[in-house]
Amino acid sequence: AMEPGSSAKKPVVVILFSSYGSGSVQARKRTSWLRDLFVHQKKLDVLEIDGTKHVEDRKHLWSVSGEKSYPQVFIRADGVDKYVGGYEHVHSMVETDTFWDTFKGCAEEGSGRGGTLTEEEAKAKEEVESLADLLEQAKLGQFLQALQTEGVTASSLREEAQDEGRLKALAERAGFKPDHVAELKRVLDETAPRAPPDKKRLDAVRKAIKEKDEAFFTSAFTGGDAKLNYDATIHLVMTEELEPVGFSKAVKGLMIADKTKWNIKLLKIILLPTREGAPKSPNTGQYGNSRNLINLLVVFAVKADKSNLMSYLKQLQIAKEDVPQLVGLIRGYGLAAEADYLESTQQSRSS
Repeated sequence: AMEPGSSAKKPVVVILFSSYGSGSVQARKRTSWLRDLFVHQKKLDVLEIDGTKHVEDRKHLWSVSGEKSYPQVFIRADGVDKYVGGYEHVHSMVETDTFWDTFKGCAEEGSGRGGTLTEEEAKAKEEVESLADLLEQAKLGQFLQALQTEGVTASSLREEAQDEGRLKALAERAGFKPDHVAELKRVLDETAPRAPPDKKRLDAVRKAIKEKDEAFFTSAFTGGDAKLNYDATIHLVMTEELEPVGFSKAVKGLMIADKTKWNIKLLKIILLPTREGAPKSPNTGQYGNSRNLINLLVVFAVKADKSNLMSYLKQLQIAKEDVPQLVGLIRGYGLAAEADYLESTQQSRSS
């Protein structure tokens, strides 16, 4: 790793930042964005200087830039530092496709711009690009762009989304609604890489589904192992064709455990069409004519996922015999638009 005060044969990017009290939230996020840009995306050599610990370097760089702020970006060549700008300036260079006009000299064939990525780097890059595409398809591209102005990148988005309070505050400041946050978290959750459950647990859940073991699922989703058993169930649903009756025992077990949101996620996988780019389950569409499961998803959504109910109604093939009762339930929860839509679909079928 390069240290402050070191020199290099070719120009290097210098990022001046502060670790004092972890810095302000905004400065910390913007430093993270710059680090991701230069190191992971552009593959350039970067010298990071902590102005809190290296006072003389900080004084020197501040004298070069004429500004006392964090973070700042410089190019160091032959021991001479040239000020490039702060986060806003570099971000603008990326947006206007003028980045390499300034930083081309810092790249070197085989190690910088155009260098070959390792398998791990290529995989990480592919995931970031895939996530950006999914967000664009979900009409969240502008939301991501707004978040990037606050230092949030596609590669750091999963970590950022863990702090839902901060995400909501950013959304509000950028003029986006809470629905955008909910949709963003849904996309992230659907596409999150997950380590497979341990073989012993997978075998136990698989056996219970195959043997339609209601007793197993009655207690599987309560207690300390509830999430582990649920993750194993999701893994099997996403990777193997499952016995329908055994699967329904898992759904019933979740109902007994009062895990409504878990049940919604499970039912969505098998009942709703897979969005383009998202992982597909071999069970998707195999239960499309299961009236009980379809009705359960509607009931669960009415109680715990109201914002997405209309979307579900438009994708589900609800039996006309069940429409009147579901319309009454939906209307009883004050969801007039959803009830009217479902009622209109029945009338169009009858005509």
